[in-house]
Amino acid sequence: MNVGSDGTALTALSTGRLGIGTALPTSEIQVRKASGSLVEVVSDSGEARISIGNSVGVGNSSALLRFGNSSNDFDIINYDIGDIRNILGSSTNPSTGSFKWIDGDVNAERMTLTYDGNLGINDTTPSQRLSVGGGVTVTGNVHIDSNLTVDGNITGTINYPSVITGTNLNNTGGITTLAQLKVTESIDFDSIPLVGIQTYVGIGTNLPFSYGTSPVGLTVKNTLNANTVVVDDLLSMPSGIVTASTVSANFNSSDSADSAVSITVLTSPDRIVFQVVGTTLTATLNLS
Repeated sequence: MNVGSDGTALTALSTGRLGIGTALPTSEIQVRKASGSLVEVVSDSGEARISIGNSVGVGNSSALLRFGNSSNDFDIINYDIGDIRNILGSSTNPSTGSFKWIDGDVNAERMTLTYDGNLGINDTTPSQRLSVGGGVTVTGNVHIDSNLTVDGNITGTINYPSVITGTNLNNTGGITTLAQLKVTESIDFDSIPLVGIQTYVGIGTNLPFSYGTSPVGLTVKNTLNANTVVVDDLLSMPSGIVTASTVSANFNSSDSADSAVSITVLTSPDRIVFQVVGTTLTATLNLS
């Protein structure tokens, strides 16, 4: 059956093919115009649907294009157990295009997935696997297999594990505060070898000796050998020692604080007084 000049308006062939705008349709239904073809499926109320599949009606082995099931929504549905696939290009004609999500109200490209797998959110030309043009909020865990580069600042609290292995700290300024510091090998001081300690230090013991109500600045359990030892009393500590660089100062004490030696520097005349704490045993070294 042909309608129109030579069937160019409508053609129905005995093979079961239907042509609109063509007398020789090459598929079951073919619509052909020189330009501006349009096929409409319109429902004045309810749903407008197009069913595609291997079962009659909208069965399990079918897919559905649907508008109007939920107000103003367009649905793409696969009722079977397979996927919904978006395919760009082919093995014989590979594409260099992108999948694009566009806000038609302002004609703005909101998300882009390039042919080679880079996803951009508010980035139309992503050069990384994920590129976000704006802030990101993550409510769950983030796992990074490779390196993390931060160009700005990190704000907030970072909970570090109790032991951080493979870490070297190299700060050239500022103050570092530690609750406890354990050194298993050596401490090296470059540049100016200056260490300031405002409370007390115990060497060979974790129970520094107290002189009255004030802790002694340095408590040595066994022996201290030093070329030069300077202990100042700027904190109103009652003891201190100054020796020449050619003299070794040896401090010996037992585990008992009562047998520790108190060393006091006095002037007029200049002298050093050694006293076994808790006893009247003293020895005086005159410096002049």
